[in-house]
Amino acid sequence: MTRKRFYYPFILMAVLAIVAAACGDDEPATTAAPATTAAPTTTAAPTTTAAATTADTEAPTTAEATTTTPPTTQPPQIDEGDVMRAPDRVQDAETVVIAWTGYPNSLDPPDSLLNFNREAGVGLYDRLLTYSLTEREDGTFVWDGLGVAPGLAESWEIDGGSVTFTIRQGVTFNKTGNPLTAHDIRYSFVRAIEVPGFGTFNSNLAGIFEPSRQVTVIDDYTIRFDYELADGTPFLLKASLPSMRFPIFGIVDSVELQARATDEDPWGHEWIKENPEGSGPYVIESATPGTEMILRRVPGHWTEGDQNQLGEAYNGFDRVIYRTLSSPADITALMLGGEVDVAFALGTRELNALGEAGFTIVNAEIPDIWRLDLPLTTPPFDNLAVRQALAHAVPYDTIVENAFTNATRSYSIVNPASPSYIPAWDYDTDLDRARELLAEAGYPDGFSTELFYTQERQEWEDIALFLQASLSQVGIDVALRPLPATEYQEQTTARYDDATLMAGIQMRSGLIWLDDADPNVGLWLVTRGFPGPVGVGGFSNATHYSNIEIDKLHFENRFNPDLEARAEAYREAQRIAARDLPMIMLAVRGFPGAVHPEVTGVAFTADPHLRQYLLRPAG
Repeated sequence: MTRKRFYYPFILMAVLAIVAAACGDDEPATTAAPATTAAPTTTAAPTTTAAATTADTEAPTTAEATTTTPPTTQPPQIDEGDVMRAPDRVQDAETVVIAWTGYPNSLDPPDSLLNFNREAGVGLYDRLLTYSLTEREDGTFVWDGLGVAPGLAESWEIDGGSVTFTIRQGVTFNKTGNPLTAHDIRYSFVRAIEVPGFGTFNSNLAGIFEPSRQVTVIDDYTIRFDYELADGTPFLLKASLPSMRFPIFGIVDSVELQARATDEDPWGHEWIKENPEGSGPYVIESATPGTEMILRRVPGHWTEGDQNQLGEAYNGFDRVIYRTLSSPADITALMLGGEVDVAFALGTRELNALGEAGFTIVNAEIPDIWRLDLPLTTPPFDNLAVRQALAHAVPYDTIVENAFTNATRSYSIVNPASPSYIPAWDYDTDLDRARELLAEAGYPDGFSTELFYTQERQEWEDIALFLQASLSQVGIDVALRPLPATEYQEQTTARYDDATLMAGIQMRSGLIWLDDADPNVGLWLVTRGFPGPVGVGGFSNATHYSNIEIDKLHFENRFNPDLEARAEAYREAQRIAARDLPMIMLAVRGFPGAVHPEVTGVAFTADPHLRQYLLRPAG
């Protein structure tokens, strides 16, 4: 990895000159080659005391506008001649400590709106299939495109649109000891579309619309999935089997949840939010909501030893401690003190400092797409010329080159590896053009607004400062509104239905779990609640953008077996959205993190949640 060293007083003094001198030339867009599709292989715990957090129903209280004072945390001063080694770990050899910047508000697998929910879930629950992984020389693992590997399903047979899975025998649920059978798998998939979260969206993405009809138990350890297109035509989509790897499809104890059901809560959702009912490699040893969650390995879990493709890689730490910390500076300080082993919520400065201090810096090209969501129902953002002015006032090069360790400019909401990707967002930094557009829109002196973002990593704050400085040059006064990670995600979720929340510019990032345009368009661009052939669209449409042409392109083509016609439909959706500008694209970045050299086994997967059960002592 190439490390860049920055001294922020210099950067923020220079940023005004950088953005003022920006030229009008477009940067060349780089289109990544489509990802190779890997063929599928045919082959009593304590309960958590975690309290669920309720999303606020009112707009967050805002503080005074943040100024452009540079961040105060600096990398530790290191003599160039020193031979650096990471500090000794404080914890014992059987324990690993991972930094979080927030905390789960639900441990129900489909209720996965927070990253922390999903990351806890990959250890607490098993899934039908897992990722096919390749181990790299540095001890990290990288997912093999759309490839899948055995999970609870030991093997499977494909017959057209139907897949018959043979279920691993001898697996039991950790808390109750109940045997896990095909009945639990069917119940989990039927239940996934009935409880809050992404269950319906991801089920439909896989070709499951009516699980009660499409999932059939053959016997206790054999189950058949009949995948379909939206019109009911039997069809195995490229996403059908890969979707089975996702955290939202964790298998739950049907016997226990049915016993917990009430008339008001027939699926036991309120119970399992705080009391996981899974068969995963870990159980919760203790939990202090908002502060710490400790997981304890389940002895004899099926993932140990030679029973899985990764063999010894699963023989990892007995205890995993997730510690919620308030800032990247706090995380860095604790890592330098030997108290935290693994962290991904870090910016360039922190990664540079930890790398120089002897930590291992790991990374993979996960397509994390950063953007600005604009509140289209709130003036002046309902004016297209204003949105265009903003697009020309963004300092793209400054952000990509200075805020990230590993990033390129983003030209679309779609994963660059998707066959339907086009670089539609070809706006360049042109401050003179931005001023002209503001004058045309009736705002010759600019206007004031707010920029909302999470405090999860330092990059967010750095980008906010760059944006604030650049937009001020065209008369747009931006007050910075950082929020704690969990509160930010909850407020974002509430905004989907209440446009008055965070009614300013919202900085967001989206990690794309499949090399396909369907999730991005369906989640971010389709009209919120648009009644498609199955379900509704716009689940994560925080801009409240609505264009009936995009709605039709999406729902008429997402399951189109004519792949080139399908790809062209999504290209047209990108062209329309780039013209209408409900959002401004910033960057595509990888997923760098810092790991103590005595810890190895970090896995990079398309859903970017750390597989804690793969971590193990190095050497």
